[in-house]
Amino acid sequence: MIESIFIGSGFAFAAAVQPGPLQAFLLSKVAQSGWRRTLPASLAPLLSDIPIALLMLFFLNNISTAIYGVLKVSGGILLLYYA
Repeated sequence: MIESIFIGSGFAFAAAVQPGPLQAFLLSKVAQSGWRRTLPASLAPLLSDIPIALLMLFFLNNISTAIYGVLKVSGGILLLYYA
């Protein structure tokens, strides 16, 4: 379990440091209002992603191994398509 938390934290860190529209918005808000007034806006993705992550964990823990295999194969095909 702790290994999964470390892997997930690594993916979350990599996603958070990539430049994008949310990061540009937050940097402009910091420049306008200061970091203390921008802090609630920067925590919004954490609050909105937690219910989605919990729902997916519940879903993935309750599916059969056959469906799990289909998900793995279809994910691999999708990655090959993207490549």
